[in-house]
Amino acid sequence: MKKTVLFVGGMVALGLLLIFAWKFAQTNSNSHKKTSIETKIEALNWQKNGKNGEYITKRHEGMITTKMEGIIQTDTDCSPDSKGISRCHNKIKLSNNKEVSVINIHNMKTYSCFKPGQKVTVEPLNQKWFKVIKVN
Repeated sequence: MKKTVLFVGGMVALGLLLIFAWKFAQTNSNSHKKTSIETKIEALNWQKNGKNGEYITKRHEGMITTKMEGIIQTDTDCSPDSKGISRCHNKIKLSNNKEVSVINIHNMKTYSCFKPGQKVTVEPLNQKWFKVIKVN
């Protein structure tokens, strides 16, 4: 009788241990998975960023949680790299009077920079990236 109880108890303990180990491994592997947004951004052709006035921009400072209107305040640091890609810094004053800044990665010869005074919409894609669309 004691052997049976010990055997059953051992099997239950082993089963719980295996379940715990499986859940732990699953949690750790999920933390390294990229979101679909991050996967799309990694695959983005920066030469084409800005088509139809839509830009994927890297969040630099500030944060929003919902799509908002804004006005471009600055356009600086636009020197292109060897492939013609610029990383322009833009400050945007939002309709709620707060400010965010972004880094707009694009080819200025193909798709123009934002201009101070230009109206835009700013939409958060995740914690790191915004979509900024020219309104005018």
